[in-house]
Amino acid sequence: MPVFFHCPCGGFQVEHEGIEGRLTYRSQPKRMEKRFSHGDDAVAVSFVKRLKRTARECRPLLERNKFVAFDYPKGYVERPNAQGLHVQETFHQFWGRGV
Repeated sequence: MPVFFHCPCGGFQVEHEGIEGRLTYRSQPKRMEKRFSHGDDAVAVSFVKRLKRTARECRPLLERNKFVAFDYPKGYVERPNAQGLHVQETFHQFWGRGV
């Protein structure tokens, strides 16, 4: 999953007119291709679908609050080693990863 750092002063933040503008900006094909083009940063398609569904279900919460985080603590960390690819199941609550 790609990692980016958020400056609390809004340094990396782009302001939008409402949630529709934010969703449109964030889902632009060219922008998404750039963000998810690294093989080691791959995100499962099923996870993306689940996240989009969660965001739709939480729309009122997203409209009322500037900062909202969804925590998915269970996942996998993959690392290459001499035997191939080592995959480890993880459970880390509030492990900060950018989406």
